[in-house]
Amino acid sequence: MTEHPVFPVGDPHYDSTYAEESAMVDASELIASALERSGMTRADLARALGVSRSEVTARLAGERNITVRKLAATLHVLGLRLELTAVMNHDQRMQKT
Repeated sequence: MTEHPVFPVGDPHYDSTYAEESAMVDASELIASALERSGMTRADLARALGVSRSEVTARLAGERNITVRKLAATLHVLGLRLELTAVMNHDQRMQKT
């Protein structure tokens, strides 16, 4: 019996989609962590950003593909500055060694 992986391994489309979704989750977790540390409520954050509370909730749930500008503005309101870094994918590191 041949086993089929649950997730397609080595599929460029899947890998790209996974990278995008992973970044969205990372962004929402970053906002959630910053919000918790700030002591602000979702309503406070919404008011400070000039958006609805449901928009803040959607960002925290990773349901919004927010721009880098909006992510930076959100973190700024929460007392942080956004810094971006890029790292080589694990698979590409393995191929180079």
